[in-house]
Amino acid sequence: MNLQTKLSEGASIYTIIVDDELSADNVDDFRAVLLGVNSIGATFIVDLSKAKTIDTSALGMILLLKGYVDILKGKVALKLPKNGTHADRSLKAASFHQIFETC
Repeated sequence: MNLQTKLSEGASIYTIIVDDELSADNVDDFRAVLLGVNSIGATFIVDLSKAKTIDTSALGMILLLKGYVDILKGKVALKLPKNGTHADRSLKAASFHQIFETC
């Protein structure tokens, strides 16, 4: 599995860690994370620092996460992948740097 999640102790900060690629193959795992959260004001960090590839369905999953978290009055931040990787180019092409906070 290329997707891991962790919850910080004492705060509603959820980190979704992508190890290699984020694609349609991860949709069930990603959905499980969404369904498990209903905390008002929750913060999500999508850690893409180890991601090499991201496909268009994964971009859509991240946008759905943002929409859901916006309803909960929370926020989503991205930990960006290495410069020049396929994942980096995909995020830049989709202008995610303008939509999301980065950390």
